[in-house]
Amino acid sequence: MRIRSDPQRLFRYIDPFNRCADRDPWALRLESAVCVEDGQMVNSGSRLNSDVYTLVSLVRNIEADRNDEKQDSSKEKGIFHIDRHTLSLYRTKCCVPKRGVTLVMMRIDFISDINRGYEAAFNYEATDRFILKVLWGHFAVFSLLAFTNSIIKLASFYPSPLAWRVVSIPEAVATVLIALAVTLVPAFLAGTIQNHYLWRLTVTVALSIYSYLFVFISGGSIEMHFHFFIIIALLMVFADWRLGWVVAGVTVLHHGILNYIEPGWVYFYGRNDFSVIAHSVPILVAAVFATVLCEIARKSIVSLRTAQKGLEERTAELEKVKRDLEVAIAGKNTEVIGVKEENEALKGQLRSA
Repeated sequence: MRIRSDPQRLFRYIDPFNRCADRDPWALRLESAVCVEDGQMVNSGSRLNSDVYTLVSLVRNIEADRNDEKQDSSKEKGIFHIDRHTLSLYRTKCCVPKRGVTLVMMRIDFISDINRGYEAAFNYEATDRFILKVLWGHFAVFSLLAFTNSIIKLASFYPSPLAWRVVSIPEAVATVLIALAVTLVPAFLAGTIQNHYLWRLTVTVALSIYSYLFVFISGGSIEMHFHFFIIIALLMVFADWRLGWVVAGVTVLHHGILNYIEPGWVYFYGRNDFSVIAHSVPILVAAVFATVLCEIARKSIVSLRTAQKGLEERTAELEKVKRDLEVAIAGKNTEVIGVKEENEALKGQLRSA
């Protein structure tokens, strides 16, 4: 099989979920797209034909071929001869899908941190500070709403989406304390947890609790339910599709359970079984859309970061070659100077003779 590198194609990342990192860590980058004998180009969006398998780290193959004593003119043009046994080994080591399977597939994983190693690329440090500001903003707004609905008793003279019922002072105090707790916990844990995914989950739960509190303090206002959609959109800043599903799951449980236990905490009009379905479907659809957008953003960042690493590695290799050439040239210059000196000495001897 003849495989030719095409430098015009963008670097692509073949395994964003690190499924094969334990087998062959270097074999996770496609440093150039690949043309195969049937002339078709393989990239992350194509489907694999019977003999169309991508190869990673073409630079390594180039270096290996340069060291091969059996170089020929075709290799000097960037053509490499790779037998099917090598392709079979590559396919086994790098988890290349079989025929008819898309090259990059999404993996369902709610346990591990899928963005580990890319914290700097996603700028999580600045994102975490922003989220903490949002949480404290939530606390300020919620405290004000609890005050107006319990002390001023806004619902008694002007019922509105902000207040459909008068909240008792003990209820207001309890909910404000809960709001303070769910704000302080992420604030204290920020920067102390090595696994950033756990902190993202903590923030997700905290924002979900705020959604419950806003709905409760308003007396089951339908407009306050919009907050569930707001936090799904907000959490997309982490480029982690699982967070939206966490919000969707706890929202369905919240609506489904309280609809039978304490419907006034969820809906101002009381129990309504159809409302559970009517509210659950949009939140699930929002989670689906958030998943798609998060994966698009995440794969873009991963691909760019991988391309950057590939360029950095290639640059380091070229710098090493440059240094080796400089050393070799310096050695040759020394030899030339030595030869010149010997020639001059011989000339002097001939003149003397």
